[in-house]
Formats: sequence, structure tokens, C-alpha cells
Amino acid sequence: MADFENDLPQEQEDEDLYVLEDDEGEEVSFHQLGRIEKDGVTYAMLTLVDDDDGSVMVFVVDLDENGEEVLNPAEEEIAEEIFYLFLSENEDYEYGPAE
Repeated sequence: MADFENDLPQEQEDEDLYVLEDDEGEEVSFHQLGRIEKDGVTYAMLTLVDDDDGSVMVFVVDLDENGEEVLNPAEEEIAEEIFYLFLSENEDYEYGPAE
């Protein structure tokens, strides 16, 4: 998985659309599927806009020194646990490639 710049704001036109910068400086667009909180930490489930394979990435929602929201990729160990928690609380979400 690519590393994403952790200090890029959410797009203003669409509250579920995020444009992040990858480790090569390219902009990557994501749709937010939802958010979930665990142990006082908020996580965002994002999927690539131009990807039909159903991949979901988990990001930690943080605030910068100005109180602006930033997204940081969750560590792999916690990402899987958070994703399954998200699935269990969102039973109507269908995970997998688009048909």
C-alpha cells in the first residue's frame, strides 16, 4: 500500500470525497464509506474512486495544530480489526469487487 501525505484537507465540494497525495506526489481520490470510533480514536474507511476491486483502506482521523482534520493511514494490525468492526456494524455494506 502506498504511503499518503498526512496533511491534506478534505475536498470541499463533496463531503465524502477525499483527495490525498501519495508517496510519489500524485493526487489520489477516495470515497469515504463511513467512520467508526474505537477506544476514543476515529477511523475512516476509504475506497479508491477509480478502483472497482472493492479495496478499502483504513485511515486514522486526526486534527493538526490548527484543528483541521487530517487522515493518516492506520497501522496494518489495527486496520484489519477496524475494518471487520465496520463490517459488523454496517451489515448492508457489500464488500468485494463491483459486478
